[in-house]
Amino acid sequence: MVFPLLLSLGCAKQAEVDALRYEMALLNARVAALEASNQGNRPAVVDDAAARALYEEASALQAAGDVAGAIEKFEALKVQFPGTSWATRSQQTLSELKLVGSAVTSLDGVDWLQGRGDYGARVTVVVFFEEWCPHCRREMPQLQATWTRWRSQGLGVVGLTKITRSSTETSVREFLKEHGVGFPIGHEDGSLSTAYAVTGIPASVVVRDGVVIWRGHPARLTDEMLAGWLGA
Repeated sequence: MVFPLLLSLGCAKQAEVDALRYEMALLNARVAALEASNQGNRPAVVDDAAARALYEEASALQAAGDVAGAIEKFEALKVQFPGTSWATRSQQTLSELKLVGSAVTSLDGVDWLQGRGDYGARVTVVVFFEEWCPHCRREMPQLQATWTRWRSQGLGVVGLTKITRSSTETSVREFLKEHGVGFPIGHEDGSLSTAYAVTGIPASVVVRDGVVIWRGHPARLTDEMLAGWLGA
C-alpha cells in the first residue's frame, strides 16, 4: 500500500509543478506584451534628437524676443513629435508665450500684506512665490536687489502668494523682514495664478502699459532685458 500512496503523492506534486509552470508561462507572456507595448509608445532615438533640436531652436527664438517665431516652432514640435518629452515641455512654454500681448488681470481682489501693488510703474514685474519654496527664497532677495537698481528708472515689483502648505501671514511677513524685501506683497486666491498660467513657482510676469510683454522664470530676467523695456 505504501508504493501506490507514494505514487499518488508524486502525481499530486507533479500536477502542482505543472500548474505553476503554466502560470509562469502566462505571466511571462503578459510581461512580454507589456514591454512590446511600451516600446511602441517610446519615440525613436532619431525622433527624440530631432525634437530636441527643434525645441532648442524655438527656445533660442524665445530668448531673442521673437515671440511669434518661438510659438511657431513650439507648435510645430507638438505636431511633428507628439510622443516626445520635448513636446510635453513645450506645452507650458506655449501657454506662457501666448500671454504676451494680452491685457493685464486686475489686482483688485488681492489682500495686501505689505504696501499696495499696482501696474502703475513704467514696467512692472509681478512675481508669484510661496514662503516655503526654496527656489522662491533664493529669487525674492534677488528681485529686491533688481528693484533697488532699477526703481529710479521706472521699475516696479509686486509679489503675490497664495499662502499654501505650512505658510501663514505671520511666516510670510517674517520671511520678508528677514530678507529685506520691501516691494508690495499680496495674498491672492489663485485666480491671478490661473490668469497668468502659473503652474510652478517662482514665476513672473512683466507688464508695460497694461499689457503683458514677458512671462517666465524670474531667474531669466536680465539687466539687459530690463534696460530695453525701460528704455534705459
